[in-house]
Amino acid sequence: LDHRAGGYDVELGWTGEVATLKKESEWTAPLAVSSHRKEDSTQRDLLSYTGKPLSLTDHTNDVVAETKAILDALGISTKWSPPLLTAAQWHDVGKSFKEFQEMLRSAAGEDAPADVLAKSGGKGGSMPRWRKHFRHELASALAWLTHHDGTEHADLIAYVIAAHHGKVRLSIRSLPEEQPPPDRATDLMARGVIDGDELPEVSWSGVSMPKTVLGLQLMRMGCDEKGRTSWLARMIALRDEMGPFALAYLETLLRAADMRASAAEAYRTA
Repeated sequence: LDHRAGGYDVELGWTGEVATLKKESEWTAPLAVSSHRKEDSTQRDLLSYTGKPLSLTDHTNDVVAETKAILDALGISTKWSPPLLTAAQWHDVGKSFKEFQEMLRSAAGEDAPADVLAKSGGKGGSMPRWRKHFRHELASALAWLTHHDGTEHADLIAYVIAAHHGKVRLSIRSLPEEQPPPDRATDLMARGVIDGDELPEVSWSGVSMPKTVLGLQLMRMGCDEKGRTSWLARMIALRDEMGPFALAYLETLLRAADMRASAAEAYRTA
């Protein structure tokens, strides 16, 4: 919106009133952004890097503990505590993805835990170019649904897992430059995940998951061949049932727990 169109007052904020200012000197000057990271909103994953490598089990335990502390402090209804704690348990299992582990271990050093890593000691490696937008939280949400679709609060748990970095919410979509490798050129792809990708068998924080194939059929409209409704339809129904503010609030609780846990982990390794 052109700043000369009116509707904004420097003292009152947005008023919606038609512009009455006649002199250019009275116009509100547009704000300039001093710096901008081109792909900050799609690529960055700074919480995966701390001063010391950390296993998936240790980080998950920390996030679950922080989630419990937040729920207790806020007195959240017991109806929502179990799904949030389950989301905390599953929120980072997507990091077990082979190429993500290779990236973390490339900078983890010789003292890295033998278990699946959730954190690296520093930034070093990178994902293959066709995976540069890889979002581990989408892989985590898909893995959760693969094994728990149809259970109570399954869609809510999947949403909170997928949204805990603010990158995936109501829709699963490919980014403009995403292109799978030539040998998988016809496969669906979104946020660095390709339909048919696999997570290995993994055990962490009291949870065990067999080798899991990640399916992206949920990003299509309508139902898939198994009769499952799309991600978009599920999440819109969830939003309409709970309301956008309640859904955003629950998302925020896990995000806060993850950030608090990560900050404490970084402090311990400093």
